[in-house]
Amino acid sequence: MSNLIAITGLTASAIVHSFSQVMFQKHLLTGVCIILAIGLHSLPLLLGSFIGAIVGNFTAYILKFNQTEIEKGFYGYCAVLVGIACIYFYSLTYIAIVLSILGSVLACLFTYFMLHRQRLVAPLTFAFVVSTWIMLLIGSLFKQATLVRAPTISTDYIVQHALTGIGQIFFVENFYSGALILLGIFLSTWYVGFWVIVAAIMSTYLGKYLGAPSDLLTQGIYSFNAILVVIYLSQIYKTNLVFIVFAIVLSILITHSYSVFQLPLPYLTMPFVLSCWLVYLVNQQLKKRRLSSVS
Repeated sequence: MSNLIAITGLTASAIVHSFSQVMFQKHLLTGVCIILAIGLHSLPLLLGSFIGAIVGNFTAYILKFNQTEIEKGFYGYCAVLVGIACIYFYSLTYIAIVLSILGSVLACLFTYFMLHRQRLVAPLTFAFVVSTWIMLLIGSLFKQATLVRAPTISTDYIVQHALTGIGQIFFVENFYSGALILLGIFLSTWYVGFWVIVAAIMSTYLGKYLGAPSDLLTQGIYSFNAILVVIYLSQIYKTNLVFIVFAIVLSILITHSYSVFQLPLPYLTMPFVLSCWLVYLVNQQLKKRRLSSVS
């Protein structure tokens, strides 16, 4: 095992942290809960997630990226999502596996760029979104690569909708898996776990108010971006509830606009990325105004 680590640069902690960092947590138990949740729902998706984690981290090691960042899972978390997405959209096929590998390499490179080559905004899951879009466009060139969707589990209650939304971050439409992921978040930070519940329920009710189709609410489509928003921002703006609530609402509205206009590419976590970026930029402008008024 030590020889394998020396050759590939991969460690168990880097792999597991790649899963927990999707939820912006550096906690091994959180990563383990997420791995179990994905496996509980779908072994092919679990395979895709490990392809992403391994390829993303190995790429970072080969390119001699910062070892501490690798250990924290910074170069694996977007790759994990890319690997899952390729298997989710194209089923477990040779093309899906090839796209998972290529997309994971690309996600690693995009993540490095966002971390070290620009200072305007946080990386978030932008590398995942762009890499997956590119892989979907490449996949569309192959006639045998047909987009498929995993079967959904019908749920009738608001709590079940909310838990399904948590799982949907990993393309897992299963409220039992969502509950397991939520447990992992609470094991890391109870405060963030509390906000996740608030965002999940709030997004479901707001989605209903906007007239969202019941099947999308059932699948947690209106929840998962809001959940990511609250996980990230609740750790940055702990005392600024206005920013957090505003970003939650904004992510839901962006999600709704995608559903209404039916754009050709899936929005994935782009509503989360755009909402957090906007809140950050607004906050920066407010700080500049305060400083200028003081001076």
